[in-house]
Amino acid sequence: MEPSLDYSLLISNFTASHGHHGWPRQRLLHECLRAAIRDGTLAPGTRLVATRALATELGVARNTVLSLARRMALIDGARSCGALIIEDDYDSEFRHDGPPLASMQGLQPDAPVLYCGTFSKTMFPGLRIGYLVVPPWLVQPLAAMRQQSASRGRAADQLALAEFLRSGQFALHLRRMRRLYRERRDALVEALDKHLGSIATVCGASAGMHLSLRWEDPRLSDVEISRRAREQEGMIANALSTHAVAGRSNWHGLALGYGQVAPAQMDGLVKRLAGVVHLTAYENFYRKFK
Repeated sequence: MEPSLDYSLLISNFTASHGHHGWPRQRLLHECLRAAIRDGTLAPGTRLVATRALATELGVARNTVLSLARRMALIDGARSCGALIIEDDYDSEFRHDGPPLASMQGLQPDAPVLYCGTFSKTMFPGLRIGYLVVPPWLVQPLAAMRQQSASRGRAADQLALAEFLRSGQFALHLRRMRRLYRERRDALVEALDKHLGSIATVCGASAGMHLSLRWEDPRLSDVEISRRAREQEGMIANALSTHAVAGRSNWHGLALGYGQVAPAQMDGLVKRLAGVVHLTAYENFYRKFK
């Protein structure tokens, strides 16, 4: 199996070794890819893993979208060294702000991109059906490999989904769910601003079914707050710092999902979470000056 390399880790390692040099972001991306090719990190045949919304250490906020110029540069860099980009499109159907985003797979003819998606979020996880859009030159090899695979999937589910797509019902379903998740997102953002706006900032709320809440003071332990929220309030709120690339992050806060919470419940739940956050912040401040 060919080696794979995470794009955000590639950027992180380069900036840690070489710095930013004040370069524009597109220049920094080009230099990063050139350096990776020179030192063999990005060898021919390497799979370059990227998502449409990337968290990097370029000073860009989490879930900020790569500009068109940077996506084109990434495609050109991958093509020049024989790499394949795996584009993991996990939330484009539920974009709440702004126009839909074009995938890298369709930006250039025969782009070296494997575009993968799933119906787990747009429909339900138990369906267990995904898809892969590949360059024309990979269609036959992948089809042959699929024919040799032992598992054929669940034909009845696949046929039912195909009919659901053909009939136009899937498009109607997406419109309903976009409206539903946008209402839940708006209710959560309003409650967070009301109860935690003085010490935290909402980020990455433009798409998907979760957002990030970033502490203004990075000394406030998100790991401790996550643990207390789970043990004291029965809430699952993942600490952002535990998802840092290579263990380094200036991001401290919580990842909060809203897909299963009704708008009317948001304020009360956030108020309970805010109690945990404010108490932890007070205790940290008190120990510092005790």
